[in-house]
Formats: sequence, C-alpha cells, structure tokens
Amino acid sequence: MLATLPDIPLDVFLLIVRNLEIGDVLALTLTCRHLYTLSTARSVWRIVLDQLIDSFIPIPPSSALPGDTLSAPALKRTALHAMALHQVWASAYPIAKRKINAPSSSISAMQITGSHFIRGHGNRYVVSTEMTIRTGGINFEPRYILRCIDFNAEIPRVVASREFRDHIAIVTNDVPDSVVAISLRVRNALEATSVTHTYNLDSATGDLATMNEFVTDGDPLILSGDVLVTGDKSGNVFLYDVRAGALMCQLHDPLASPVTETVRAVLLPGKVLTFNYTTIKLYELPDPLPAVSSDDPPRIFNPTARHTWRWRIDYLAVAPLVHARAPRPRPVINIWVRFGSWYPWPVNMVHHYVLAPPYVFPPTLTLYTYSALDLFATSEAVLGPYGTVMWTDSQVQNDATAPRAASQRIAAKMLHPFPALDAPPEGGVEDVGVGLGAAADSAITGGRYDRGTTTVFAFMNKGDGEVSHLAMDEETGRVVVSCQDGTISLWDYMPDSSVAYDA
Repeated sequence: MLATLPDIPLDVFLLIVRNLEIGDVLALTLTCRHLYTLSTARSVWRIVLDQLIDSFIPIPPSSALPGDTLSAPALKRTALHAMALHQVWASAYPIAKRKINAPSSSISAMQITGSHFIRGHGNRYVVSTEMTIRTGGINFEPRYILRCIDFNAEIPRVVASREFRDHIAIVTNDVPDSVVAISLRVRNALEATSVTHTYNLDSATGDLATMNEFVTDGDPLILSGDVLVTGDKSGNVFLYDVRAGALMCQLHDPLASPVTETVRAVLLPGKVLTFNYTTIKLYELPDPLPAVSSDDPPRIFNPTARHTWRWRIDYLAVAPLVHARAPRPRPVINIWVRFGSWYPWPVNMVHHYVLAPPYVFPPTLTLYTYSALDLFATSEAVLGPYGTVMWTDSQVQNDATAPRAASQRIAAKMLHPFPALDAPPEGGVEDVGVGLGAAADSAITGGRYDRGTTTVFAFMNKGDGEVSHLAMDEETGRVVVSCQDGTISLWDYMPDSSVAYDA
C-alpha cells in the first residue's frame, strides 16, 4: 500500500527538508495539518539554519548560537530574519531602513582617513580616523584623531576619542568580542619610528582602555585574536603578540625589489598570504606560531610560493570566506582586483579571483564585470567575510557604459556561491578583461563575464560629498559611508524581526 502525506514520519520529512530551499519548507507547512505539525519540530529548523550557514548567509548577531539553546519557534524566527536581511541585501536596489549621520567634528578642515566596524561588542560601534588642521596664529598643525561612535544610541554619539600629533593607522580585530579590539600605529616621520597602541573596548559604554604600547615596524595589515600583522615599504612582514608586545617572527622575501609595499595579508593556521600591487606570496609557518622568547631572536621565514600578476594592480580587496557560526581552518580566499594600465587611468573592469585550499598559484578567475571609472576619480573597495564586495566607481544611472566626472556609484556583488572553477583561458587568468582581446572573448564565451545584476546601493552626485571610504557589517546589514567633506553616515538595511521573509 502506498504511503500518503499523513503517513510520512519525521525522519523521512527531515531527509526531504535537507534538499529544499527555505521558501519550499514554508510552502510545505501550508499543504496539510500533518506536515505543519512536522515542521514545528526543532530539528527541522536546525537543518534550515545549517543550510543558511553552508550558503554563507549571515545569522543576525542578536540570536544565540543556533542549536545551543534556542527553541523551535526561536530557530524559525532566526532563520526567517536571516533570509529577510539576505533578500534586502542582495536585491538590485536595496532600500535602507534608516540613514543617520555621526556627530560632526567641531574642528574645521577635517578629512576622514578610514572607518571600521568593531566586530562583536554588541555590533554597535564604528571607529574612524581623521586628520584635522588646528590653527593658532600663523601655525597650521595637523592633528590625527581616533573616534569611537555608538550608532545604536537613539542619537549617534562619540563615546571615546584620542588625539595624536603624528600620523595614525588602525586595524580592528577580525575575531568578534576579542579582548584587544583595536590596534593603532603612530608613526613619527622625523624619528622614523612607529609605536603601536592596543585598546580594549568596554562593550557597555564604548570606552577605550589602553592595554599595551610597543615599538613596531611597518603599517598594520590585520589583527586576528592576539596576533598583529604589519608590513613595511620593502615588503617585509612582521607578526607580533599584542599581549606581550613582542615580535614573534618576520616574513622576508630575498627576491623582492626594494620598494614592494605589502598592502593586504591573510592569516591562517600555519600559513600567511601577503599581497602587494604586483605579487602574492605564501609563507608556511609553524602551527601554533612560535612563542615569544627573550633568549632567541625571532625566526625569519621565506616564501614557499609566489605569483606575479602580469599587470600592476590599481587596488585590491582580500578576505577569507568564513561564516562566524562555522569557521573553517582552510577557507576559500576571495580577491577583488582593479588592474592598472599604461595610461593615467585604471582599467574599466573589476575582476574576482579565488584561491582555494591548498592555495596553489595562480589564483583562479571566476568573473569580471564592467565598472566605469573617470580619470583621476577615487575608487574604494571593501570585501566582507561572507562574500560581499562593495566598491565605488563613476558609473551613471542612465548610461551603462559612460563614466561621469560628477557622478559616483556605490555598487556591490555577492561573490558566493561563485561560478564553476573551470580551466583558465589560454594566456593566463590575469589576462582576462585587461586587453579585451582574444583572452577576454574566450572568457566571455566560457561564462566568466558577469552578465548578472550588480547591486546598487546608491547613485550619488559628488557635489553632495565624494565618498572616500566604505565599511560594512554583513551580519547587521549596515554600511558606513565616509565622505571627503568629513561626513560619516550609517545606512541600515536590517529589516525588523517582525518583517516576514517573502519566499
């Protein structure tokens, strides 16, 4: 006798759920009372959440860890809230629930030099670095300011600030709720020295407490847990223990040219990937990293592999593809590149490459897309751990090809799931889209040219303030837009928890 829907047991229903999208699961609950009853089981929504995590869809940070203590209704609400945010975030033209400005500085001639979200700590704080000019008589003295802004307050407010006479650069910890939240480098140009300050963040008040100060080499590249990675202008990379304030090891390439500034780094268990404007290098390190020793000098490691791009890079953004609820020791590395050219302007194309474990060079091109950039226009790109890349260009709303000097677009793409990693076109993957010749035609026919929809967060007029820096938090659906006129705005795309996911 054939089984009917009312006869389906829970274990079989769970097998069905594993092969369904979340919208299909919701549709099943409306078919009959028996399937609705089965769908109330906690294990059903545990599976749904696992599928969201496997798809690198962020889970709202206000929820407890899925599977730990949440009831079935709570797991369902969490899943639907995550999908509602994803639906807004990945739409062609996301609509912000609110846009609010940070308090303006009381000092004139302010320029924003960077903005960063602090991961964890209530997901409410943004830090900015600013350069100002203080005038006193005939003297014009630059000042560099660090501000911590609470955007969850009813009216955004500055909860902590520090002022310095010398140039500063910061990184925030990529591990949520870390004890060391911020690492700040102060560089004295006259004395050619750099001192790093590390700060703890009070999650309740946003106050910053100094934890350590120590001399370092280079500019900060990444802060991960208790490890700070810095890089100098000659391509040397240094790993510091921020708790001890001491150098753990140095990465050095004896074949590097004297001027090869390292601009990005990825720290993995037993490996470090470094990126400059011409080369990617892979270093193999002990796991765990060597402990700081007062008896022995820090070890020096040479690269075990390197890849040189055929074309010089104008800018790049790099991030491992990692879900906070299911971290992976060997993640895929996303690389977003805009190549330079022989002319005074970069190429009007942006490229997406991936490095997959075991990180064998060259990186693989997955797609490239058109992105118009006007002569001398500034362009910024940020790449998140969930695969969102956001960048600025000069593309105009009503013209898909022509850049305009007075226009600016904030665009984004979701880089996961990425296209199939088939064989690169003949001539090398970095050729694609640069010369727009046979290699580009091969890539287009091979499906690498992205004909899909680019998410557009805004078309802007530079007269209203040119965007100089971007920051985003994929878990909360927030974007921070910093303009050259000193304005810092937060755009919030997180739907209310009561908003239903439209399957």
